[in-house]
Amino acid sequence: MDVKAFPKIGANCENAVRCFFDLNQQDLRVYRELLENGPGTAQEIGERIGRDRSTAYRSASKLVANHLAVKLVKNRGGGGIYHVYQAVDPFQVQTLLKEAIEEWYNEVMNVVERTAGELRG
Repeated sequence: MDVKAFPKIGANCENAVRCFFDLNQQDLRVYRELLENGPGTAQEIGERIGRDRSTAYRSASKLVANHLAVKLVKNRGGGGIYHVYQAVDPFQVQTLLKEAIEEWYNEVMNVVERTAGELRG
């Protein structure tokens, strides 16, 4: 079997993170922005990346859902609350990525192990 026949996936850090956490370029941009400039509200994030609040909110929420950011609740001085998003440490992302790849690998290997039996019908 010629391994060169398999398609190249462009394995690099950004592609791996985007693939395994189902992120788009904008989501990754928001993660990097939070990492470089610190926590922010959706409004602040949007202003810092030149996008509207709703775009920043969608990306920040996706990061939170994938454990790449946390959503903090802050109290307003005169009452009420607001939310601030904060990126998790890149080493934590690395750990999450390793876990995701290992889970994927185990699923694929289970499929491979069943192949002969399932091909027989």
